[in-house]
Amino acid sequence: MAKTSTISASDIQLDGDVTLWGVMRATLRVKEARPDSSILPTILILKSQQIVAQVHQSREEPRTLLVRTAIGIRKINLNWYDVLLMLYRTSILTLQKMEGSTVIFFGERTEDAGNMVLYAKKWTARQFLQQPPRGAHFPETNDCICQPFCLDNEKVHWISEVNTALQFSF
Repeated sequence: MAKTSTISASDIQLDGDVTLWGVMRATLRVKEARPDSSILPTILILKSQQIVAQVHQSREEPRTLLVRTAIGIRKINLNWYDVLLMLYRTSILTLQKMEGSTVIFFGERTEDAGNMVLYAKKWTARQFLQQPPRGAHFPETNDCICQPFCLDNEKVHWISEVNTALQFSF
């Protein structure tokens, strides 16, 4: 299914302290408002529950990552093939530079059965800086929220309640 538009972190309204559940609720609201748009995978780097940096793929240039901080936006143009791996590596460097305390990753993916899932994962800085298991893009975490859905007549149909999952791998 070809998607014509995307949803980036700047489209998602986060109020007050940023939490894993707050990110998921805001993402669900935007997805319901724009069901045909796909959510770009994004990493938020937090310090005391406030966003200090965002790392995500550019809407206009698919082979470009954008790093947004208080001092501006930096573009990273690379000839890469694995979006999640480059997103992780860029976020590691940004986390070390910004001295963040928490990392939240959110996005959308298609499951093997054809259904889609919105997800949000959270790590402490120490967890995120650990080496991911062999074959994985990200370190392990128990803080994960998943929301499966499908599109029905251009409307989001939630397949089940939002749930937490102990294991959700990429």
